[in-house]
Formats: sequence, structure tokens, C-alpha cells
Amino acid sequence: MDTYAADVAALAEALDLKNAFHVGHSTGGGEVVHYVARAKPGRVGKAVIVGAVPPVMVKSDKNPGGLPIDVFDDLRSALVANRAQFFIDVPTGPFYGFNRLGAKVSQGLINNWWRQGMMGACKCTLRVHQGFLRNRLHRGSPEDRDSRAGDARNRRPDRTL
Repeated sequence: MDTYAADVAALAEALDLKNAFHVGHSTGGGEVVHYVARAKPGRVGKAVIVGAVPPVMVKSDKNPGGLPIDVFDDLRSALVANRAQFFIDVPTGPFYGFNRLGAKVSQGLINNWWRQGMMGACKCTLRVHQGFLRNRLHRGSPEDRDSRAGDARNRRPDRTL
């Protein structure tokens, strides 16, 4: 997120934007929060955050509502094992809620998600995923930075790539 926010800051500086309106969804929402927290006075007028990534995604003693690290390990393993199938399974199931009873499945939406996913390099996709594990949208204490998410970086499957 720091890299994304730094890119937005550089763009806002280059364009000399003042009181800009920033909108972000999903990872972009996290980017907006990160940028707004660090923006120079007068650069941000308003911000809209839609379905943004949470400040911390991994479950820990300080974040009991997070997801267990095994969820992320399983996703990365599935991506490495069969990338094309991964980009079908995720939107078919939990991502859009198509795995819910009575859900109206959109094959076009699934196909588009697959297309977008397959356009990215596998190693880059893994790196983005790792970014979520380290994601901090707030400035925490040094203890916060030493969470289990940091440990997950040492177990990433892409080390074999």
C-alpha cells in the first residue's frame, strides 16, 4: 500500500491537484485511505471508500476477527498449483457469493474475472497477495508490525518459482 500511496502522491504533486476527490474500491479503497492519511494539506477534498480491504486481514491476538493464516496459505497454494483453475474457482465460489444457495450465477462475470486474472503474471499475483498479508492501513506500534502476517512472508510458495 505504501508504494500505491506514494504513486498517487507523486501524481497529485505533478498535476498540482488541490482538494481532489479520491474514490477507491477493494485494494483501491485501501490505497485511498493510505494516501489520504499521508497527503499534504489541501491535496484532498473528499474520499469515498467502497468495499475497501480492511486495515489488517490476518487473524492475530490483536486482530481476533481476521482470517487465519491458513486461508491465505491455501489460496497461494491453489494459485501455484493451477493458476487457470484458481481464477475460475474463486469467482465461482466465495468472491461474488455465487456459492450461496439461490445465488444467480453470472458466467460472463466469472469469465471476465478469469480473463483479468490470467493477464497478470503469476509471480506478480503472488506478490500482491503477500501485500495483503502485510497490509497496514494505520500506523501501529512496532509490535503491530511483528504480527503473524510478517511470519507468513517466510512461508510463501513463490520461493519455489
